[in-house]
Amino acid sequence: NNLQITVKLVENGRGSAFLFSRKIGDELTVLYPFGYFGLPDSIAEELVFIGTGTGLIPLLSILESFSANTKPKL
Repeated sequence: NNLQITVKLVENGRGSAFLFSRKIGDELTVLYPFGYFGLPDSIAEELVFIGTGTGLIPLLSILESFSANTKPKL
């Protein structure tokens, strides 16, 4: 029942300024992600992940979900 987010404070960024101004205990209404971002169950070749900004976070989530046997070397 936890939500973990990563936010970079961007100068004049409306979203990051809003989130950084919140205090512990503040309530927020959030929407779940729409769409799908993931990997197929079976992968036959090596993969390269490239991401910047907000595109990095889904990649980190995928990497963290690998089991100890399939986790790639970073």
